[in-house]
Amino acid sequence: MGQTLPRREADPIPAQVETVYKRGLKWLSQNQNAEGAWEGGHYGSEPGVVGLCLMAFLAHGEDPNHGPYSQHIQKAVNFIIENQKESNGYIGTSMYSHGFATLALAECYGMFHDEKIAPALKKAVDLI
Repeated sequence: MGQTLPRREADPIPAQVETVYKRGLKWLSQNQNAEGAWEGGHYGSEPGVVGLCLMAFLAHGEDPNHGPYSQHIQKAVNFIIENQKESNGYIGTSMYSHGFATLALAECYGMFHDEKIAPALKKAVDLI
């Protein structure tokens, strides 16, 4: 006898949660600087923080090629790649930052298979 999974609600994300999520993405989009990072605090321009912000867009299903946040996603990816050391693949100023930046690149590559990400991702993973 097999198990049956409980039925999901028609809309698994409550409207209030979706509203808050959209508000957060709007804030991120309005506060991203021209280089692709976020100002504020000591760590806003760290590639790891940029990676976390990038993952917020991706988790909502945003696409780097289409949609209202495509340019923000592209700028964040470019920022991470541009802040990678050519010699060893290190991204940022700490392994903590490197880890989140690498995770964001992996997530983006896994979703969209953008070949400009592949070499940077490989170097970043090899360093770990």
